[in-house]
Amino acid sequence: GRLDLASVEKIAPAFHASCRRLGQYAGKLQTVCDELVRYSQINENPLLGEKTSVDLKSLLLEVITGYGPQIKAKSLRIKALVQQLEFHGLADQMRGLFDHLLSNAVKFSPDGGEIRVMLRSASGSIEFEVEDDGPGIDEEERDQVLKPFFKGKAAVDLNTDGSGLGLAIVNE
Repeated sequence: GRLDLASVEKIAPAFHASCRRLGQYAGKLQTVCDELVRYSQINENPLLGEKTSVDLKSLLLEVITGYGPQIKAKSLRIKALVQQLEFHGLADQMRGLFDHLLSNAVKFSPDGGEIRVMLRSASGSIEFEVEDDGPGIDEEERDQVLKPFFKGKAAVDLNTDGSGLGLAIVNE
């Protein structure tokens, strides 16, 4: 049969909603694909690239600045205690580490929450700490949270985007 104008007008909102959902699913699939590529590259060749002297403070502040729109949208506050540190390594890997941990903090922080970031030298090591007001990681999930594709209860409950690879990449 043929569709008349009245029938088309009735189904148009549902059609548009289906198209929006399809677009969201495609975006989530792209995120998972990107994370899989990054994870496989790290596992295949963890020393991919040339090590250089990396200004960690500048790199971290650049990553934090990149989250400006999301931070503003959720009315988050950032408190950063960041020492000037040089590191001989791969800038892209350090950027990825900062990015994944800050992404989680922004994603899981409640509106109006606070994210505390610390980067310092301690006993010859570099410490990077991110703390937020989110739900945290259940104690029984802590052994699994660094495994690929694991999504904790908080991620499932909040229906967050993500592949379950972020912390596995940071761990690698």
